[in-house]
Amino acid sequence: MRTRVKICGVKRGEDALCAARCGADAVGAVFIAGSARELPITQVRWVFGVLPPFVSRIGLFRNAEPAFVREIAELGALSGLQFHGEETDAECAAYHLPFVKVVNGNSCEDIASMSEAYPSAIGFCLDSVAQGEGGTGTTFDWQTWPAQCDRPLILAGGLDPDNVGAAIRRLKPWGVDVSTGIEDGIKGEKSAEKIRRFVDAAHRADLSA
Repeated sequence: MRTRVKICGVKRGEDALCAARCGADAVGAVFIAGSARELPITQVRWVFGVLPPFVSRIGLFRNAEPAFVREIAELGALSGLQFHGEETDAECAAYHLPFVKVVNGNSCEDIASMSEAYPSAIGFCLDSVAQGEGGTGTTFDWQTWPAQCDRPLILAGGLDPDNVGAAIRRLKPWGVDVSTGIEDGIKGEKSAEKIRRFVDAAHRADLSA
């Protein structure tokens, strides 16, 4: 199985295009008020508009107003949504787009209850969660990784080009999601070299997993 790669927290068109050219499957942008990586609505078309066909466009939201989610989804021609708040399954599914629900990786032992609560989710993203941000940029305890789930699981939190290969070989997630680990200190500004190394490391791990 090939591990899918999402480059997230993108705020610049050149970073989105770099991710696509390096082989990323998806590019994500944050629409959570107060996040240092929040993408202004005026930049949505600029960031997502550079992406070529077959690269998914994902918007991240936390307890957002439905009208705002719909506006962003239309402006960015979004392929899917990722929810980080207390949204119910019905609220997440109301936009008629595929969605992933984020789960706190440090308390995800009972993934079955989350799966039952969100029957419409196409998958779950296990992350180290923080208020006001999409994630903390740090790893959670991988010992809590569920042994099984009825839907695909995506690993996030503290990944970088140096540890993503080991994570894939150990946990065998459906996908990996990175933001902080491909930056050089400025939130939202990605390093082209780190994007390339991250994607390459993920693809190499698939060959040896």
